[in-house]
Amino acid sequence: MRFGPKVRWDVTLVCNLACRHCQVGDARRAGVVHPSRELVMSVSTKLIEGGVSHIGLLGGEPLLHPYILDLLRVFAEHGIPVTISTNGFRLPVGLVPIMAESSGWSIMISLDGPDDETHEKIRGRGTFKRTIRNIEHLVSAAKRNQIVVGIACTLTSFTVWRMKEIYDLANHLGVDLIQFGVVKAVGNAKINYEELQVKPEALIAGLAQFMSQTPYCRESEAPQVIFDFINRPIADVFPNQTNGWNLHTPSTECIGADSTAFVDSTGCLWPCPPVHDGFQNGSLNYSGSLDNSLVVNNFETIWYGDLFQRFRQLKNKKTHITNGIPCKNCIHADTCKPCPLPYWNGSYGHYDLCEYALNHERYEVEVRRAR
Repeated sequence: MRFGPKVRWDVTLVCNLACRHCQVGDARRAGVVHPSRELVMSVSTKLIEGGVSHIGLLGGEPLLHPYILDLLRVFAEHGIPVTISTNGFRLPVGLVPIMAESSGWSIMISLDGPDDETHEKIRGRGTFKRTIRNIEHLVSAAKRNQIVVGIACTLTSFTVWRMKEIYDLANHLGVDLIQFGVVKAVGNAKINYEELQVKPEALIAGLAQFMSQTPYCRESEAPQVIFDFINRPIADVFPNQTNGWNLHTPSTECIGADSTAFVDSTGCLWPCPPVHDGFQNGSLNYSGSLDNSLVVNNFETIWYGDLFQRFRQLKNKKTHITNGIPCKNCIHADTCKPCPLPYWNGSYGHYDLCEYALNHERYEVEVRRAR
């Protein structure tokens, strides 16, 4: 068993779809190409030698990379569990046998609606039925092997009121789990956010509706549900009103640079995706070394290097709670430990994904109403 950090890797930014909420959509407009075989193999070697315990492959569409099966075989040979996040539109021949021979592997397929009309508003015409067929194929293979198959649904204004229908479809398909997230104003979603956004009050009401309509099922064949948008204020709204559902009170600790890290499509290692985005957009002022390429350096050199050490120091400071705005006025300041990024330069920025922080006055009113 490996005890190193877990790593998410954008193995390519190339994709066969143009989803309206894609988080890297704006990066793809420059005409990106797949990273070379030499690059991805070099990075995989550094990650293996660095002792990473789990790899999450994302993109873009990771299954489009021409050498994706070679990459997966390398991880399988070294006993490293892999989670593949895919749009499920194309499954390369040979994928299932590699996953079936491995232990602890999983695949998450994006599904953004319970029917073709809703899903295709986000992902384009003709995507729904093919994605469903591929989910059915994977579930059938999983029953014969030890593959975990899940659905990842990004809630938008089209679907926040339809969580029950999406859950019922996932249950019908026989997947192991379904993960609900919420659209964020990054990538393509920045352009479409006015139409796609889910306001905090709608999110609270939509979650309450789902839990009232869907009693928690303890049967082993029912899919596990993960609510990937629960923050402290939302958890506080539903202390005894969950109809059996466990909302898992969110952690107050940032785990970036401690137990997790992020590799971008060029092979650079970062504490987390927002740190990468902040440097790319020039909003983070940092004077230390940025030589964090896994093509140039080994994993340990970067993990214990200046960038990661600086980030860890920031996390240990509580200036963002005592001096930061709006955190110093937040009713959750004593129990919450928000992302340090907005306070990198000692001032509030836009990378904090806490809805309470971004909409603190309105959100406080909505929380009181929901109670």
